[in-house]
Amino acid sequence: MREKKYGIGNRLTAFLAIALFAFVGVVNAQDADVEINGEASHVEVLQPDEAAGRIADLRKKAKKGDVEALVALGVAYQEGVLVEKNSKMAARWYMKAAKRGNAFAQTMLADKYCSGRGVKQSYKHCAKWAKKAAASGNPEAQMILANLYKEGLGVRQNYARAIELYTSSAEQGETFSMYSLGIMHEQGLGVEKNMENAIEWYMKAAELDNTLAQERLAKIAGEAESCE
Repeated sequence: MREKKYGIGNRLTAFLAIALFAFVGVVNAQDADVEINGEASHVEVLQPDEAAGRIADLRKKAKKGDVEALVALGVAYQEGVLVEKNSKMAARWYMKAAKRGNAFAQTMLADKYCSGRGVKQSYKHCAKWAKKAAASGNPEAQMILANLYKEGLGVRQNYARAIELYTSSAEQGETFSMYSLGIMHEQGLGVEKNMENAIEWYMKAAELDNTLAQERLAKIAGEAESCE
């Protein structure tokens, strides 16, 4: 079965990116179709000189310590909006914003360290930045950190902590955390095996279009039918 373990890429990430660009005047959610992290979005169509001007403006704000501009530049280089895609440049801008306490940048940086995109892969550094963002309540950071605790990567394996983080993340709508709680209950990881609880979490995730949960429910239903 396919399983998203450490990365982020759901609607929340796309929404945050769009909202951020709108804040700094780069995105106009009325004009043209593009994709951000695989999600269909709308952005303003700019001529090359206009795009260069927008990036220049962001750089000026970034040099003055504007955190929103720092994050916007990270997203721009990550997604190839107004500039050519460059994971290393994205990581550099995220790092600057992350050091200033921006939870979104910290989460994106954690994701990069887990995947090795734009930085040298390191679960230890992934955990470091995920912890910072998770402490502020970021659901995707909590999901990433929970994955690490579940697998014992970059941190000491701790199923109880993983469940705690998955639950907080799931309560904020992160569907992979809901699916993961289903796995934890089904396999008895940190809790007693409880198929009813597992199915309940799978259903919550499936209702929000999580394909992994939908596939798991279909498999469970198929197994039940074969036993009849």
